[in-house]
Amino acid sequence: MLRGKRKQSAQQREEILRDAEKRAAFAFDLVVVDIFMPGMDGLETIEAIRADAPDVPIIAMSAYAYGGGPADIVEMAIDRGAACFLHKPFSGQELRNATAKSLKAEALVA
Repeated sequence: MLRGKRKQSAQQREEILRDAEKRAAFAFDLVVVDIFMPGMDGLETIEAIRADAPDVPIIAMSAYAYGGGPADIVEMAIDRGAACFLHKPFSGQELRNATAKSLKAEALVA
Protein backbone atom coordinates (compact mmCIF):
# COMPACT_ATOMS: atom_id res chain seq x y z
CA MET A 1 0.00 0.00 0.00
CA LEU A 2 1.22 3.46 -0.85
CA ARG A 3 0.55 5.59 2.19
CA GLY A 4 -0.86 9.05 1.67
CA LYS A 5 -1.75 8.34 -1.95
CA ARG A 6 -5.17 8.38 -3.49
CA LYS A 7 -6.47 5.71 -5.79
CA GLN A 8 -9.24 5.47 -8.34
CA SER A 9 -11.43 2.45 -9.04
CA ALA A 10 -11.96 0.97 -12.50
CA GLN A 11 -15.42 2.54 -12.69
CA GLN A 12 -14.04 5.95 -11.75
CA ARG A 13 -11.20 5.44 -14.24
CA GLU A 14 -13.56 4.98 -17.18
CA GLU A 15 -15.64 7.96 -16.14
CA ILE A 16 -12.58 10.17 -15.77
CA LEU A 17 -10.95 9.06 -19.03
CA ARG A 18 -14.13 9.69 -21.02
CA ASP A 19 -14.71 13.18 -19.64
CA ALA A 20 -12.04 15.76 -20.50
CA GLU A 21 -13.18 18.13 -17.76
CA LYS A 22 -12.83 15.41 -15.13
CA ARG A 23 -9.42 14.40 -16.53
CA ALA A 24 -8.18 17.95 -16.03
CA ALA A 25 -9.23 17.82 -12.37
CA PHE A 26 -7.25 14.65 -11.65
CA ALA A 27 -3.51 15.09 -11.81
CA PHE A 28 -1.57 11.95 -10.98
CA ASP A 29 2.12 11.45 -10.28
CA LEU A 30 1.96 7.78 -11.29
CA VAL A 31 -0.57 5.38 -12.78
CA VAL A 32 -0.62 1.62 -12.16
CA VAL A 33 -2.89 -0.20 -14.59
CA ASP A 34 -3.85 -3.83 -15.10
CA ILE A 35 -3.93 -4.81 -18.77
CA PHE A 36 -7.03 -7.02 -18.58
CA MET A 37 -9.91 -5.28 -16.80
CA PRO A 38 -13.64 -5.04 -17.37
CA GLY A 39 -14.73 -2.25 -19.68
CA MET A 40 -11.85 -0.22 -21.04
CA ASP A 41 -8.77 -2.44 -21.00
CA GLY A 42 -5.36 -1.38 -19.77
CA LEU A 43 -3.93 -0.80 -23.24
CA GLU A 44 -6.78 1.62 -24.03
CA THR A 45 -6.24 3.25 -20.65
CA ILE A 46 -2.53 3.77 -21.38
CA GLU A 47 -3.37 5.35 -24.74
CA ALA A 48 -5.96 7.67 -23.17
CA ILE A 49 -3.56 8.76 -20.43
CA ARG A 50 -0.76 9.33 -22.96
CA ALA A 51 -3.06 11.55 -25.04
CA ASP A 52 -3.63 13.94 -22.11
CA ALA A 53 -0.62 13.41 -19.85
CA PRO A 54 2.39 12.27 -21.86
CA ASP A 55 4.79 12.70 -18.93
CA VAL A 56 2.91 10.74 -16.26
CA PRO A 57 4.72 7.44 -15.65
CA ILE A 58 2.60 4.32 -16.09
CA ILE A 59 3.27 0.88 -14.64
CA ALA A 60 1.37 -1.85 -16.48
CA MET A 61 0.75 -5.29 -15.04
CA SER A 62 -0.86 -8.57 -15.98
CA ALA A 63 -1.00 -12.23 -15.05
CA TYR A 64 -1.91 -13.24 -18.60
CA ALA A 65 -0.09 -13.73 -21.84
CA TYR A 66 -1.45 -12.18 -25.02
CA GLY A 67 -1.05 -13.44 -28.56
CA GLY A 68 2.21 -15.35 -28.86
CA GLY A 69 3.21 -15.07 -25.22
CA PRO A 70 4.05 -12.75 -22.33
CA ALA A 71 6.57 -10.78 -24.37
CA ASP A 72 3.76 -9.65 -26.69
CA ILE A 73 1.74 -7.96 -23.96
CA VAL A 74 4.84 -6.36 -22.46
CA GLU A 75 5.81 -4.99 -25.85
CA MET A 76 2.28 -3.73 -26.49
CA ALA A 77 2.16 -1.92 -23.14
CA ILE A 78 5.63 -0.38 -23.55
CA ASP A 79 4.86 0.66 -27.15
CA ARG A 80 1.77 2.49 -25.90
CA GLY A 81 3.75 4.34 -23.25
CA ALA A 82 4.08 2.22 -20.11
CA ALA A 83 7.37 2.88 -18.31
CA CYS A 84 7.48 -0.54 -16.64
CA PHE A 85 5.68 -3.86 -16.75
CA LEU A 86 5.11 -6.21 -13.83
CA HIS A 87 4.08 -9.85 -14.21
CA LYS A 88 1.58 -10.95 -11.57
CA PRO A 89 2.01 -12.13 -8.98
CA PHE A 90 4.67 -9.66 -7.91
CA SER A 91 5.98 -8.70 -4.51
CA GLY A 92 5.53 -5.42 -2.71
CA GLN A 93 9.23 -4.80 -3.19
CA GLU A 94 8.93 -5.29 -6.95
CA LEU A 95 6.11 -2.70 -7.01
CA ARG A 96 8.17 -0.29 -4.89
CA ASN A 97 11.16 -0.75 -7.22
CA ALA A 98 9.04 -0.18 -10.33
CA THR A 99 7.47 2.90 -8.72
CA ALA A 100 10.85 4.36 -7.80
CA LYS A 101 12.27 3.59 -11.26
CA SER A 102 9.26 5.12 -13.03
CA LEU A 103 9.21 8.28 -10.92
CA LYS A 104 12.98 8.70 -11.26
CA ALA A 105 12.81 8.32 -15.05
CA GLU A 106 9.99 10.87 -15.19
CA ALA A 107 12.05 13.32 -13.08
CA LEU A 108 14.97 13.00 -15.48
CA VAL A 109 12.74 13.87 -18.43
CA ALA A 110 10.88 16.74 -16.73
